Amino acid sequence: MREYIKRILRHIYHFFRLLWLVNWRATIRLNFRKLPFSTACKLPILVYGKLKIYDLSGRIIIRGPVCRGLVKVGRNVDSHYSTCLPGQWTISHDLIFNGHIMISGGVTIETYKGPLELGRCCVIGSGTMLKSQYGIIIGDFTRIAYGCVIMDTNMHFIKDIETGRIGRVTGPIVIGQRCWLNPGTVVSKNAVVPDYTITGRNSLVNKDYSEQYTSHAFIAGAPAKPVSYHVQRIFSNQMEGDLRRYFEENGTRIVFQGVKGEEEDPYEEIVGMFCYNY
Repeated sequence: MREYIKRILRHIYHFFRLLWLVNWRATIRLNFRKLPFSTACKLPILVYGKLKIYDLSGRIIIRGPVCRGLVKVGRNVDSHYSTCLPGQWTISHDLIFNGHIMISGGVTIETYKGPLELGRCCVIGSGTMLKSQYGIIIGDFTRIAYGCVIMDTNMHFIKDIETGRIGRVTGPIVIGQRCWLNPGTVVSKNAVVPDYTITGRNSLVNKDYSEQYTSHAFIAGAPAKPVSYHVQRIFSNQMEGDLRRYFEENGTRIVFQGVKGEEEDPYEEIVGMFCYNY
C-alpha cells in the first residue's frame, strides 16, 4: 500500500513539474501546426525554455512510433550550458526525426533548401548550429557536444582570380552512427564521417573520411586528420561510473585492461534515458 501511494505521489509530482518546465506556447505551435492532428495530440515534441521560431513553411517529419516527449528541445543534456541565448529555428525545408532526440538549449536549426535528418537517440549539445542548404544526415546514437557547427554551405562564392573558376558553394554532409563530435568541432560541406568516429576539440572536418578508414577512428586538427584507429567511446553511463571508481581506487594505474573487440551498445540504457518524459 505504501509503495502504491509513493508511485501515485511520484506521478503527481512529475505531472506538475512537466507543467512548470515546458514552454507550452512553442510546444503547441510546433506540434499542431506541423504534425497531423492525431500525432500532435500525443505531444511528441516538447519545448523547454525559450525558442524563437522564424519560419515554419517546411515540414517536420517523424518516422517510427510516436510518444510524448519523443523530441525534447531546450533540455540541458550535456552539463555544459555554453549559451544563455534561446534556441532559434528556421524550418523552410524538411526536418526529419527518426526516433528519440535530445536538443539542448541555444541550438540553432536552419533548413533552407535542403533537409536535415537526425537519427535515433541523437544528442545535440547547447550552442550548436545546424544549417542545411543541400542536405545533412546524422546517424543513430551520435552525440554532438556543445558549441559545434555543422553547415553544408560556405554561404558566399569564392573566385580563383587566375583561372576565373568559381566552385559550388554547397555540398552534402553525412555523419555516421555512434559518432562523438567534441566541443567546437566544425563540419563543412562534402564531409563524410564514418561510424564510431571521435573528433578532437575545435577540429575542422571538411572532406570524405571514408576514403581513409571505415569506422572507429579518432580525428583531430584543422583540417582534421586520423590520429588513432580502433577506438570507441564508452556510451554506457553504468560502465563509465565503474571505470571512474576503478581509477579512483587504483590511483597508480593508468590503464584498465578491458576485453578486446567492440563494446556492446547499451541500447536499453540509452533508450531508457530518452524515454524519460520530464
